[in-house]
Amino acid sequence: MKVARSLALPLLLFVGSSCAGRDAAADPVDSAASCADLVQPLADLVNDFGSSPIDLPGFENIEVIAFLNDSMIPEDAATLAGEVEQWDGVRSVYFFSKDEALGEFRELFADQPELIQTVERDPSILPASLRVKPDATVDLRNIADRLRSSPGVMQVSSADAAIEAFAARLWLLRGSLRERHAELFDRAIALGCQLSEVAAAVETAGLVSRNTFTVWLMDGIRIGSLPG
Repeated sequence: MKVARSLALPLLLFVGSSCAGRDAAADPVDSAASCADLVQPLADLVNDFGSSPIDLPGFENIEVIAFLNDSMIPEDAATLAGEVEQWDGVRSVYFFSKDEALGEFRELFADQPELIQTVERDPSILPASLRVKPDATVDLRNIADRLRSSPGVMQVSSADAAIEAFAARLWLLRGSLRERHAELFDRAIALGCQLSEVAAAVETAGLVSRNTFTVWLMDGIRIGSLPG
């Protein structure tokens, strides 16, 4: 008798917790007897992938930018920067002045001299900002949300496109994890389930330490969009 698909995930978790007597030295993917047996290996893959991207090329460019109101005096900006630097998930905070913003603008739009001239006539339109770099927990959403509710902050950018590009590059750099993902995918198919179902069970069980890159990976597993 077929089990209704709506019951599949709870049963996977129940069966997985009830299994015993396997060879502990065996590869948990190769020895998986049910899709429930793939739940922990998939959680391990996701946590391994997102645990320490800080040491990889390109991570230094990931930051949250808080644009400040013109009415905010330098002393208040310095106070806010000091507070933000103490937040969980923050590695460093840098105050980016209006003069630095103008220099950055000139560099970014070097091929559009007319635009540069327009801004130079009124450089006040470029706001000062705080550039916030995350630590290895990479909890950008929480940092951005807290910045939005901070006094003197008029807008926050978390560079979503840059983060997604880095995450895709990170996935490609970590070849061993891509291979493990392929093994999990093939084993899930052999056992008669989809890896997206196993991913749902992982999240239901709360086995993943959520940060920017684990969320990206879980989303990719769910919809089958991982590169490479």
